[in-house]
Amino acid sequence: MGSGKLEVGSGKLPNNAAPRSRGSFPLPTFFLPRKKSKMKQKKANSLQEALDDPKGTSELCIHQSPMVVFPVGIAQLTNLRKLEITACQLKSFPLSICKLKELEVLILSGNALEELPFELAYLKRLQQIDLSGNAFQKFPRALMGLNRLERIDLQDNPIKILPKTIVKLVNLKRLDMSHNRLTKIPDSITSMRNLETLLFNRNNIKEFPEGVEGLTRIKKIHLNKNKLTTLPENMGTCETLLVLEVANNKLTHLPDSIGGCTALIKLIAPKNALKKLPPSIIKLKLLQELNVSSNEIEAIPEGISSWQFLKELNLAKNNIAVLPTGISALKDLHTLNLRGNQLEDLPGGMHQLKKLQEINLEENPMELLPEVMLQLPWLKSIKLPRGLRDHRNLYKFFKKCIKAALPEEYYKPFYQVFIEKPRSVEVIEINMLLYALRFPDLAIREWGRAQFFGKYEKPPSEKTLISRSEFVLLGRAMSDRSNLKEILQKRGVTYAKKVSPKTTHIVLGIAPFVEKSFLELPVVFLREEELSGFLNS
Repeated sequence: MGSGKLEVGSGKLPNNAAPRSRGSFPLPTFFLPRKKSKMKQKKANSLQEALDDPKGTSELCIHQSPMVVFPVGIAQLTNLRKLEITACQLKSFPLSICKLKELEVLILSGNALEELPFELAYLKRLQQIDLSGNAFQKFPRALMGLNRLERIDLQDNPIKILPKTIVKLVNLKRLDMSHNRLTKIPDSITSMRNLETLLFNRNNIKEFPEGVEGLTRIKKIHLNKNKLTTLPENMGTCETLLVLEVANNKLTHLPDSIGGCTALIKLIAPKNALKKLPPSIIKLKLLQELNVSSNEIEAIPEGISSWQFLKELNLAKNNIAVLPTGISALKDLHTLNLRGNQLEDLPGGMHQLKKLQEINLEENPMELLPEVMLQLPWLKSIKLPRGLRDHRNLYKFFKKCIKAALPEEYYKPFYQVFIEKPRSVEVIEINMLLYALRFPDLAIREWGRAQFFGKYEKPPSEKTLISRSEFVLLGRAMSDRSNLKEILQKRGVTYAKKVSPKTTHIVLGIAPFVEKSFLELPVVFLREEELSGFLNS
């Protein structure tokens, strides 16, 4: 073979030929990965809009449009993946929906459905179904034919029995049966290994089935407002459990094995009959929120120093006389509620809680302000017992709270208000009043709000938010305001973050920072409750 020539069938390159990189010549088409064709996702808010482009519509949402006869034309939407028909007074399930072979999500909440047809099984791709707020008296048997279902929402129906056959739904991850009339959870549910979320709030359930070790992927269990007297003793085998909520039941104890739920970050168990907390609870090292208020607990385990990630601790309305010194090690603690206990003092080491923002000591038999309170100047919300005796510590505390914000002479009126001598405060300077609105102690804040609105409140006729108004919320909102901007925009009202000459209304939330210059603007001051009334009107 001559140099530079390739011998047929040898599988070798000629001596003078350098190997070529894979990218230097085109690969045969059968080697190239296929590109997935992406259908343009289109959402329609009416059937007519969807039928204008039946092939391209992937999502259809119809809300509050009463339907006496369901339009059969929906079957033309052959690529529909999500169908939402809510609050439309549907009394029977439209069979035409069963022709939507690509459907993955079906939401029919807020209707009057009582049963589902077995033709529902044709929806082989269905993964999520929401039937909440209907009139189902029995668990719909037709659901058993939907093997790919991952989420079922049947809350707010008068269902009395959850069938054992639910175990057939092997891919189910989330089941919401809240606000029904269930008295029992079938034992078979503990063998559903893909379950991640179980929601059974507001039923009449008396016990949770044993065998919880079968729930190998469980993350959330909500059993609030039932009639539970015990939890499974092997609850600790739920090593993946993140959230356990059992508020408003009749529990007398938590299982000793609870410490085995090592992934638990949230434990909510108020309004039960708990006498004590199990010793193993200190093993919940990832715990971020613990609420055992309104029980009969007399002592907290000393080892709580292991809760290094705890942010919220609610021990209100128990019979606790002494807090463990380990509470001083909770470096991430943000909120501490100790209302309605038998505490006379606090551990001295609590000055180490640098992230503590809120503390509630109301309804405790404290005569003197705990010494450690003088070392917590960063608190933003304080609720003190009203029975505190006039004492130098209390005097120092109010002086310490105010000194950083106002001249020293201003602290005395606040102190007088707290010890229930508001009548002695004859002259209220504006700087004092504005600071009172954001004072750490709730009693002073409420007094400040009453004084402020007594001085600056406008008549009702001037309070109305109208089109072209500009609104600013000062302080922390008492409720969720995530969609506030959107709601106001629909009414032609501008939601601004800062006060400007265009501002027409200022709403005072919790601890608002009201500058003196704001009082010179032609604005209307509103309570947050008044804003809520406007939004709901």
